[in-house]
Amino acid sequence: MWPALDRPTLQGVQLAVPDLDAAVAFAEQVLRLERTAPDAACFRLGAQWLAFVQHPSAASAGNVATLHWRCSDLRRQRTLLTQLGFDSQGDSEPDDVTPLRVVAADTGACALQWVADNERKTNERPPSSSSPGITALVLHARAPERVAAHWAQIFQVSVERHAAGLPRLVLDGISLQFVFVEEGAGGVGRITLALDDAGAVRERAIACGTTVDGDALTLPGLTIGLPGA
Repeated sequence: MWPALDRPTLQGVQLAVPDLDAAVAFAEQVLRLERTAPDAACFRLGAQWLAFVQHPSAASAGNVATLHWRCSDLRRQRTLLTQLGFDSQGDSEPDDVTPLRVVAADTGACALQWVADNERKTNERPPSSSSPGITALVLHARAPERVAAHWAQIFQVSVERHAAGLPRLVLDGISLQFVFVEEGAGGVGRITLALDDAGAVRERAIACGTTVDGDALTLPGLTIGLPGA
């Protein structure tokens, strides 16, 4: 019997990008996001955050992406992962200050990390009314159906279908869509944001030389989707 778990909440998304300075400039100048700390490459996105780390290769940057979650009981989460055959990193038992982590090679899409729900971080203060939030994530996988099924077991939810027929999960009000990629171990392919001023964001992106393709703003290692797709 798998242990019943409360639904987790998404803390944030960490992406590896080949040009850290460009990603930070994009977040500040195009999206106009607020940093979580003066020198941090981490930005508030509504109730979540978006963080960047340097990665030397654009092709494999998504492979070291991490989705960060809060859950009510780390031990029960670890028990479930063990029963499902996942290897959570770290030999010690998770506690209120020790995160629980599963690497991308095991999840089939990107790394997953959980902390205890009572671990309130500085960058998790209530969002301002003008702060954009994450509405959808596109996750790259070599076997989308299988990976979606595994994630459904991890989070104890049902696999749904996107309008295009793609498998997806809905967690914390966010749509996680799984799409096929031929190369690599997967990763976060796209982040769709809720924005009140999508037109202005698009104009700033064009002015800054960001690649704009329909509803998508793209730079190496990062694609942001605008509402109204």
